[in-house]
Amino acid sequence: MVEHVGSDQLPTYFARIFRLLKPRGVLLNQGIASTRYGGAGIQRGFFNRYVFPDTEMSPLDVVLQTAEQVGFEIRHVESLRQNYVLTLRAWRKNLERAAKLAKELVGAEAFRIWRLFLAASAYSFEKGHHNIFQSLLIKPG
Repeated sequence: MVEHVGSDQLPTYFARIFRLLKPRGVLLNQGIASTRYGGAGIQRGFFNRYVFPDTEMSPLDVVLQTAEQVGFEIRHVESLRQNYVLTLRAWRKNLERAAKLAKELVGAEAFRIWRLFLAASAYSFEKGHHNIFQSLLIKPG
C-alpha cells in the first residue's frame, strides 16, 4: 500500500512504523513503484482520475532511501513485476467471465473502467513502466 502514501508522506509513514516496532522488528513492505523510464503519464492521467485518486507511485530508490533515513536496515528487495503481469491478466479474465454480473453490480461504465485499468496495468508492468516490489526492512537493536 506504499503507493497510497505519497512521496511527501514517506518519512512520516516509515518513522511511525519504525517507532512501533521492537528492536530487531521486521517490516515486509510491499508496494507499486514507478520506474525512472516510464509510467508517470499513465499514473497522473487515467489511473488517478478513474481508479485510484491521489495515488503517487514513488520510484523504488526514493522509497528505500526514505526507509534508511529513518533508521531501517534494508535486508532484501525483490521485484514481483513479471508475476504481477500474470496476476493482472488473470483478474481481467475473471472480470470478463463475470461481465454480466459485474455490470449489474457496478454498472457498465465502472466495468469498462476496471477492464481498461487491468489491461493497461498489465501492459505497464510488462513493459517495465511500473514495478511491484517487496522489501525486507529490519529495525536494528
